[in-house]
Amino acid sequence: MRPRSSQLLLLAAFFVPGFALAETHELTLEQDVRPILKEHCFHCHGEGDKLKGGVDLRLRRFMEIPTKDGDHVMVPGKPEESEMVKLVKEGEMPEKGKKLTAAEIATLEQWIAQGAKTARPGVETARKERRSVAVNKGGVPATPLRWEFPIDSDRQTSASSG
Repeated sequence: MRPRSSQLLLLAAFFVPGFALAETHELTLEQDVRPILKEHCFHCHGEGDKLKGGVDLRLRRFMEIPTKDGDHVMVPGKPEESEMVKLVKEGEMPEKGKKLTAAEIATLEQWIAQGAKTARPGVETARKERRSVAVNKGGVPATPLRWEFPIDSDRQTSASSG
């Protein structure tokens, strides 16, 4: 008894979606997204002295900086709120050269939906922590730091008494 084509289609419909989900892996900027951006976007948004629209796509932390108009270039976990996704889907970007393919757009959307991960997430975290201390032009913290050492904990320091 030979299986009918409708039975084969039913089996394929049942097994293929599960197989496609098993193939999904966590994307990273360096491995999956940067090659796309380098090919299509860096000539205006990453190379040269002047960045078009002030948008820099070379590093994730640059992508999180809102534009002058207040648009969010990339919102981790929210591709629908990310201006870069909207613009490439509508065909407005890149303005010059070859447009992104459907597969490239899907990769970009998936990367953002997964949280816009980088291969070395510790680097982004460390940079954010460094930025949390306000520094003036001379590289000195704007608020004076008060150093305390366990050996001095029972004494009053001259800074706290004055």
